[in-house]
Amino acid sequence: MKEKGNISGIQYFLLGLLVFLMLGMDMFIMGLDQWLWGDLFNIDDFFVSPWYVLVVHWSIVTILWTVGAMIFLLWFRKRKLIEKVISLRSRSKVIPLLIVAFMSSFLFAVLEFWINGESIPQIYREYENFKLEHGFMGIWVALVQNIYYIVEAVLVVLLVALMQSAGEVWFKNPSLPYGGIGLMLTWGLGHLTHGLQSGLYITAFSLVFGWLFVKAGKQWWPSFLFIWLVFVL
Repeated sequence: MKEKGNISGIQYFLLGLLVFLMLGMDMFIMGLDQWLWGDLFNIDDFFVSPWYVLVVHWSIVTILWTVGAMIFLLWFRKRKLIEKVISLRSRSKVIPLLIVAFMSSFLFAVLEFWINGESIPQIYREYENFKLEHGFMGIWVALVQNIYYIVEAVLVVLLVALMQSAGEVWFKNPSLPYGGIGLMLTWGLGHLTHGLQSGLYITAFSLVFGWLFVKAGKQWWPSFLFIWLVFVL
């Protein structure tokens, strides 16, 4: 059903799928990497590929994602939809929500440590691995990778926001975490190949994020902080 002065639920949903496909560009670029770099590209363990392979890969993906995100945001602004999809304004309760976002992401980091046994925070662990593998250039690899994480977090928030809007138009109940369910059924499904534990982790992560997004009144900063910290903690 299409609301007056708005776009339809199916349009929100299709836009969300488009964001999901944008996230999938990462795998497409990996295919190009294999063609471009040949044996230098380590398909079995991407992170031990030469430092310049990693930097070029993440730089290309980050640029494409950034352009895509900007196109979405400019289109929302032109259609005067941006505040309906996600609130970029800080409200009085933003500080408690930021604290909740931090605590929730930290708990997920602990859960991931329990599942995988890898040390936290991830941002430091990966930097140490890059430094060990690539020497001085490891710091540049880590820097580019973390810029990549920031832009990926932007797209994940955008995906949840669009799926939430689709659910609200369809079911007329804004209190349910449609965005989290949409995240679980799209971006989350791509991670289910890592096993049952990872699948349950992604399911919990998606639903918690969907709940946080709703409780935050679709505010940008708590939502972004949660996703970004989950990536780096």
